[in-house]
Amino acid sequence: TFRVVFSEAVTGVNAADFDLVSTGSASGTIASITNLDIVTYLVNVTVSGDGTLRLDLKDASTVTEAAGKVAPGFHSAIPYTLDQTGPTVDGVSVPAAGQYIAGQSLTFNVRFGEAVLVTGTPSLPFTLNTGGARNANYVSGSGTNVLTFAYTVATGDQDLDGPVIGSALAVN
Repeated sequence: TFRVVFSEAVTGVNAADFDLVSTGSASGTIASITNLDIVTYLVNVTVSGDGTLRLDLKDASTVTEAAGKVAPGFHSAIPYTLDQTGPTVDGVSVPAAGQYIAGQSLTFNVRFGEAVLVTGTPSLPFTLNTGGARNANYVSGSGTNVLTFAYTVATGDQDLDGPVIGSALAVN
């Protein structure tokens, strides 16, 4: 929703008076316009894609003030940034295969295609040859494109061909 505020009372505001200017794959369609008062309008836009989207008032609009003067165009609105595509996992580094010592910390790094923000307590499921299914707990990396997870080895844990990562992060 874009909030459009004119400097004085106007009439004739409709969707044809505006242009949506985008970057990337972002796009939008004006769904409705609501007149809040004599100077303020809400322009509701249905959006898709990723990039930026800005609402401009056309130079040749039908928006007029009481004396009949046409409102000049406006092309400097602050754009909305749209990011509707989720991050992708680009790779996972796992600890080397071997026999582990109880109490040893195993570190896993998950690399994403873009920075991610962590909320909650995600974990990374993995399997060892002995000991079965385990979970590495989130340690750090929120706001970056690499998240670090760690698992503390229990007595008897070992893996001669390397830990096998599960099919998905447990995002909690």
